[in-house]
Amino acid sequence: PAGVAASSPRAFFGRVLGSLPPEERPQQCVLREGETMFVPSGWWHAVLNLSPTIAITENRVDGANLAAVLEEMRAADPASESGRRAATACRRLLEGQADRGEYPRDCAQRLDPNAVSDADMADCVRRLETCSGA
Repeated sequence: PAGVAASSPRAFFGRVLGSLPPEERPQQCVLREGETMFVPSGWWHAVLNLSPTIAITENRVDGANLAAVLEEMRAADPASESGRRAATACRRLLEGQADRGEYPRDCAQRLDPNAVSDADMADCVRRLETCSGA
């Protein structure tokens, strides 16, 4: 919430959450074994495990959020960890879409797996835009 400073999830869940007025409290739920939850792109969320837990998460890129992903990739510093992750995601996206027949095979040209340069990132974004019409 606006104006609330919490230095860690522990501080937020332990100290801040209970002090918020009801109208400012976030939605909460408890998932049981075998249950799943879909969190839409752009929704702020936090997870607090109540017991030892194995969690499997997946970020999805499709037609509904491709423009937002491209914008984030344009802003990523290719030399940073997020830049390397963006370049890897770009390669996987291009390969997967071509494999499913969503885009022409030539749109799935692979980047050098070790490449993280500005030119490689710019090329990946350009090809994604061309192939997706974004």
